[in-house]
Amino acid sequence: MNIGIIGLGAFAEYHIQAAELVEGLNITAVSRRNKTELDAFCNSHAITGYPDYRDLLNDDAIDAVLISTPHHMHTHIVEAAAERGKHILLEKPLAESPEGVARIERAIKASGVCFMAGYSNHYTKANRKAKELVSSGEIGEIITGTSIVNKYWMVPERKDWHLNRETGGGMWLTIGVHLIDRLAFFIESRISSISAEIGTRFHNQDADDSSSAFLRFANGAAGFVSAVGYKEGGPIEETLLVGTRGSLKINQKNGVMVGKKDSWVLLEETGTQDQHVDSLSEEWRTFKAYVEKGEASQLIPMDFALHIMDTVFAGERSAKEHREVLIDS
Repeated sequence: MNIGIIGLGAFAEYHIQAAELVEGLNITAVSRRNKTELDAFCNSHAITGYPDYRDLLNDDAIDAVLISTPHHMHTHIVEAAAERGKHILLEKPLAESPEGVARIERAIKASGVCFMAGYSNHYTKANRKAKELVSSGEIGEIITGTSIVNKYWMVPERKDWHLNRETGGGMWLTIGVHLIDRLAFFIESRISSISAEIGTRFHNQDADDSSSAFLRFANGAAGFVSAVGYKEGGPIEETLLVGTRGSLKINQKNGVMVGKKDSWVLLEETGTQDQHVDSLSEEWRTFKAYVEKGEASQLIPMDFALHIMDTVFAGERSAKEHREVLIDS
């Protein structure tokens, strides 16, 4: 299966490395508007480059595309790709607005192409093991879940569009979407409401850098997520699940810890220092199986992806209106 990548941001190199681990998957072309950077990337990987993504979509040799552009560009590129009959793997968030997400949904339904959201947290080594434990009943019914990412915001790969909400920037859309997705993935229930506080506390920018939210799930479980891009602080990256028969602590690098009998036990070899390549290779295997067979065991369905985005946008309304917001089922 031949893949074209539209958008060569920081993750493009991870995707290239991940694709090499998937048998029968070939990244044959890429697109980037900056021709100098495009040429440098193509020369280092011996790959075809298109400054205009529409030329890439017109390449009949390409079966599917990864869209990893700035968030506000997702919608019209998805529409163009769907019209050309290309299967689509779309990086999160789906779009920067509810209107953009609705247009994406219509384009996919009208075209009939295979579509999958790139919620890569479903595929990390630690999360796959945790999901296996949850599904086996190891910790019983989940009562509450907490997922936190507090990190330095102004990393070298931070782009101007990340700093503006109109282009889909900010911690809530960049990282908060991952945290909501994680809890919904583990708890396996629709989210019925959200109460959020989202603001800009550390930086002079037109997008948030601090977000926290309480989630109510339809099955009675509760969740808390916190995504903070600090100017000064210490990193935190952890998910905690509390069930009726035990607990799990999940860290992508360190692995999974099981809490029982008033103590924690680390499960060996459940983490990885190469989180991105590990998760993206599994994501690509799932997407490839979906395109070739029409189904895949770890597929992220469209309705799930849409529900996560509904929750993200409801969180923004909650923060703006200072109230709990119900989420349509």
